[in-house]
Amino acid sequence: MRALLALAMLVAACAVAAQPPVVDIDAVRFSPQAGARVPADIALRDADGRAFHLGERYGDKPLVLMLGYYHCPNLCGAVWAGLASAVSEIDRRPGRDFELLVASIDPDEGPADARQRRAALADSFDRAGVPQWHFATGDETQIRRLARAVGYGYRHDPQQRQYAHAAGVLVLDTTGRIARYLAGVQFDPQTLKLGIVDAALTQPDGRGGVLQAFADQVLLLCYHYDPSSGRYTSRINRILQIAGVASVLALGGLIAWLLRRTSTDEGAA
Repeated sequence: MRALLALAMLVAACAVAAQPPVVDIDAVRFSPQAGARVPADIALRDADGRAFHLGERYGDKPLVLMLGYYHCPNLCGAVWAGLASAVSEIDRRPGRDFELLVASIDPDEGPADARQRRAALADSFDRAGVPQWHFATGDETQIRRLARAVGYGYRHDPQQRQYAHAAGVLVLDTTGRIARYLAGVQFDPQTLKLGIVDAALTQPDGRGGVLQAFADQVLLLCYHYDPSSGRYTSRINRILQIAGVASVLALGGLIAWLLRRTSTDEGAA
């Protein structure tokens, strides 16, 4: 009897141990606050081991920012692939029109891990301009500062030696303020482009000259940003409806004016 009881307890203990750890969903939520400024003095290291502050990536271009970790066995690979695929399909280029920074949330990762990930992505996505991306690591204090500033939740599971974390990318304007965020692992190229365009137009002089700035403004006019979904939705149909109504009213006004003028001329005759 005691043997059976001991066996039952052993089976129960093994069943409990086999259960995956429960992750608090709220703890790994991606909830950036639009307009919040990301501190410029966050200290990181680049893939070559050089120390830099995040503010050095601000300046005359928007900054696309992704958090994850280089040895992630699951989610990060999909996010990297989704981001690289979207970058490959837009006419904005990293290093020329915007900066792109990938930062690791794992303080145990270093420059060698960043270089390894950069090389792998460059081999897989030759049209994404990966050599112009920035790959960074940092100590735990600085990483947590960055994660809190952008609303990026994550938790470390020491048993699994993995991180449960959010998925998505952010677009910061030239002053380091959060302009847009795109949640998920796949990113619509047009949505990414519009986010970069929107962030770039916060500059006093605009990128690409007056004509380019005007074209970008027209492009944004045709789309509406929905912060709840992190996506741009086309509103061109609404604009066309308004334009159609305005045209009808203008035509009606012109006809009324012509009729009134004709009646006045006939009365004068």
